[in-house]
Amino acid sequence: MATAIPDVPCTEVTFKDIDGDEFKFAVSGDKMCYWLNGSKRPEFAEIRWQPAMGVAGIALPDINKGFPIPPQETPAILGGLRHLANLAGGMSVIDIPESVDIPKGDRPGIDNKIADQMLNSRTSMG
Repeated sequence: MATAIPDVPCTEVTFKDIDGDEFKFAVSGDKMCYWLNGSKRPEFAEIRWQPAMGVAGIALPDINKGFPIPPQETPAILGGLRHLANLAGGMSVIDIPESVDIPKGDRPGIDNKIADQMLNSRTSMG
């Protein structure tokens, strides 16, 4: 069953993943950037909704990164990320649909390290 993704006006999006890592996303010039546990990471210009192996997730293909996101917070996180991406103005890909099917588990049936490797190795699905 598809869940509507609301527009979430914000200046940043923060969340913790299942391992307790804290992510923060914000606009940086005409692109976006993120912080992992307080450490600023590279800017990016592509963001995609990309669930993998039954896990809600996002992909940043141009910097070859992907992250699981908490399923219960998925609509608000995606809505905030889409809002920030549209504010940035220089994003080449914003692939966050108006509604998504949200996987129910955080990492069902697979080891956490394997799930991270799979999400981090995924790029675009074409």
